[in-house]
Amino acid sequence: MGRFAAWLDVQEDQMAIPAKTASALRQCLEEAVVNLIDHTPATPGEDIAIELHWQGDTLVAAVEDPGPPFDPRTVPEPVRPASLGDAVPGGWGIHLIRSFASGIGYESAAGRNRLTLRFLRS
Repeated sequence: MGRFAAWLDVQEDQMAIPAKTASALRQCLEEAVVNLIDHTPATPGEDIAIELHWQGDTLVAAVEDPGPPFDPRTVPEPVRPASLGDAVPGGWGIHLIRSFASGIGYESAAGRNRLTLRFLRS
């Protein structure tokens, strides 16, 4: 994750990503990458790939991985616990991504998943 964070620092600077957009991007990408590391079986020679580019005033982030197909758009919203005592850690990552990204796309082809996140310049 350290190497990823350093790469993202450079991208934010080089691409002149505004602070609010950069914060949303970082939250979402960190969540997506940690989930992939935690839930995707490691395959030698297969890496997680991340691409960033601007489409007008929209920052597009694409995350590719070699894991089994998983469309986060199909995951239901988590149920809020009635009390702190009922709360269980975890299960809120996709909700976080939905909250910060202005658009989410997903496709699976040729043994690769591609999650596309969009962020409006702000």
